[in-house]
Amino acid sequence: DDYEDTYSSAYGTNRFERLSKYSFLPKNFIFRYNKSAVAKLASGPLWVEILSNLLPFLPQSMTDLISNENNNLSSKLRLPPPKLALFSAHDSTLHMLLASLGNDIFSNGDFWAPFASYFVIELHDVIIEGDGNENIAGSADSLFPTGKAFRLVFNGQVLTSKIEGCSNDDNSNNESNSNGNGDNDDDLELCDVSKLIQVLRPFAVSERSCDKVNNSTKEEVRQMSVAAGVGISIVSGLLGSLFTFYYLTRRLPSMSIGN
Repeated sequence: DDYEDTYSSAYGTNRFERLSKYSFLPKNFIFRYNKSAVAKLASGPLWVEILSNLLPFLPQSMTDLISNENNNLSSKLRLPPPKLALFSAHDSTLHMLLASLGNDIFSNGDFWAPFASYFVIELHDVIIEGDGNENIAGSADSLFPTGKAFRLVFNGQVLTSKIEGCSNDDNSNNESNSNGNGDNDDDLELCDVSKLIQVLRPFAVSERSCDKVNNSTKEEVRQMSVAAGVGISIVSGLLGSLFTFYYLTRRLPSMSIGN
């Protein structure tokens, strides 16, 4: 008992939990650090694959905008698009995707995805049924301007409101966040798909940003490398000649300056 009390006071009663956190907390810190820069960089190509199934369902104007900014993405669109796309991934990949969507989703980094975890992105058509209430119809139109809504679910927990621009706080001044009776709808689980696209656009690229070096930059680097190589060769040749002369004559060459 004394042995147990000593270690419990020093390390807590659940030492297995401490050991478990020791294994994944450093990874979570890296994923969340600097506004999830590493997670965004690493997840870019995978988000391209995910969006290739999603974008064909969106309004043409939005698809054209994203395609013009990302030519690689436009060439990867799957037509006709599947109604269900499945991806298999490791637990670390799930954390990478979650972290890339913003710190609000990954606000609690004190967890790790258990076995059989799942991450679902649902796409919904927003259909306004006329019931004579123009306020409700107008509110729905302003909340879902594209007519498409998405829902994020991770292991049964709805995360949609944690996306930037989708929380009740973001829409607190928007009457579309009410249920028609003036009451605030705290259980809103859908958000316009444009909000998700705005979050993903900067980093959903096939080629990671650190690999993007334009041809002019590559040519400048090549020319500098050639010039540096030539300069080093000349200096090495002069030093080698001087050393050889000294080794053979045991004296440095004398230089005379004529009058």
